[in-house]
Amino acid sequence: MLWGVACATASDCWAVGGQQLGTDPGPVALAEHWDGASWSVTTLPATHGFLFSVTCTSPAGCWAVGTTTTDNDQTDPLNGFIDHWDGTSWSQAPTQPSGQAFDGFNSVTCGSASDCWAVGFAGPNPVANGFLPDVAPRVAGDDAFIEHWDGTGWTVADTPGANGPNGAYLSGVTCSGSSQCWAVGATMDANGNPSTTLVDHWDGTGWSTYPSPAPPAGADLLTAVTCTGPNACWAVGASDVVSGQNSNSQPSPFVESWSGSAWSIDPSPTVTALAYLDSVACVRANGCMASGFAATDAGSNFTLRTLVEQMVLPPGGNQGLWMSGSDGGVFSFGDAGFHGSMGGARLNAPIVGMASTPDGGGYWEVAADGGVFSFGDADFHGSVPGQGIVPGAPVSGMVASPSGRGYWLVGTDGALFAYGDASFLGSLVGTELDAPVTGVASS
Repeated sequence: MLWGVACATASDCWAVGGQQLGTDPGPVALAEHWDGASWSVTTLPATHGFLFSVTCTSPAGCWAVGTTTTDNDQTDPLNGFIDHWDGTSWSQAPTQPSGQAFDGFNSVTCGSASDCWAVGFAGPNPVANGFLPDVAPRVAGDDAFIEHWDGTGWTVADTPGANGPNGAYLSGVTCSGSSQCWAVGATMDANGNPSTTLVDHWDGTGWSTYPSPAPPAGADLLTAVTCTGPNACWAVGASDVVSGQNSNSQPSPFVESWSGSAWSIDPSPTVTALAYLDSVACVRANGCMASGFAATDAGSNFTLRTLVEQMVLPPGGNQGLWMSGSDGGVFSFGDAGFHGSMGGARLNAPIVGMASTPDGGGYWEVAADGGVFSFGDADFHGSVPGQGIVPGAPVSGMVASPSGRGYWLVGTDGALFAYGDASFLGSLVGTELDAPVTGVASS
C-alpha cells in the first residue's frame, strides 16, 4: 500500500508506503521509483513499519518519514523514523529522541535542502490505527510532535504547548516559504478519537496554534494541507472520525481554506454514505485535487472506492508588473506591490534582471556578478559570490522555479547557476556562441 508521492523532476518521482510479503512476520517500509518510463521497487533500510510521506528538494535530496511497528503482524505504530535519499541509495537518518515511550511521523516537507519539517505525535500511549494505518487514529494523552532539519541534523522543535486536555495529533505539514509553514491535525477526546480541528503555524521564529473552524458533526480531523502562496492554502480531512469495531462511524469529508487572514470551511460535495479525504495538491491559478476513499453503502459489507474531488480556481486577476533599473531601483505598476529595492545602496555590480515569486508577494534582483537580493516573501537561496565563485562572464538574467522556492541565474557565456529547488539541467559553457546569452526562462 502506498501513502505518499513526490517528484524532483517529471522523470524522477518517489512513492512510499508499506508491504507485507508471505515471508514477513509484519509490514515493512516500501519505496518505489519512477524513472520516466516505469515504476520499480527500490531497496530501503530494513524497517518493520510504514512510510507515510516523502518530499524532494532535488534528485539527490529526498526525505521519507513514517513509524516502526512490532514484527509480529501488528500495524499500530511504535516509534518514528526518517529515511534519506542521497541520489544513490536510501539510508536511515538519526533523529532526536522525543523523550516519550511512543512517537511517529506522518508528514514531511522541505522549503530548501537545509530547511525541512516532519510532524506527527509523541506521548506515553501507543496510537491505535483504524482499519488502515494512519487512517482514523485513536490515542489519548499524546501530543503534537515536530522535528526540524537545518542541513546538518534533525532536532525536536517546540510546539504550542498542550493543544487539548486529552492531547493532539498532527497529520500533515507544508511550507510556502522559510517563515510560512502550516501543520494540521486534531485535538483528541477522552476516548482518544479526534475531537476538533488543529492548525499550527510557523512564522520563522516559533509555532503557534491558529483558530480553525470545525464542521458541526464533530470528531473532526484535518489530514493534509498545501499552499500555493502565503495567502492561499487548503486543508482537507473528515468529520465523524471515530475508530473501533462498533463505532458505526460514517466519516464525511470537508475542505478548509486560508485567505491570508483566517481559515474557513469551503463548500464541497457530499455524495456518498461515507468518505474520507487524506491528500490534497494545488497548482497556482489552476486548481486543486483532493483524494481519499468513499463508499456508497455504509453497511457491514461496504466496498471502498477511490474518491477524488476537484476545485477549479478562477483565472488569475493579477494585472501588474515590475521594472528594475541597473542601480537596483524597482518600479511597480498596476496591482503589483512594492516590496523594496536596492536603489540607493552601494552595489558591486549593476542589476541585470529580476524575477517574482509565484504569488506576486515578493521578488529577487540579480547583479552582473551573480549577487542576489530578495524582497517580500521571496526567500534567499544562494548567490554566485556566496559560493566564492567568480563567474567567467557577467550574469545576464534570472528566473524563478515554478514553486518559487529556488531560481536559476544565467551568464552571457551560457553558464547556469541553480539554487533552492531549481535543479541544474545543463549549460552552454564550452559551446561557441554567435552572440551573448541575455536571458533564461523555465518550462
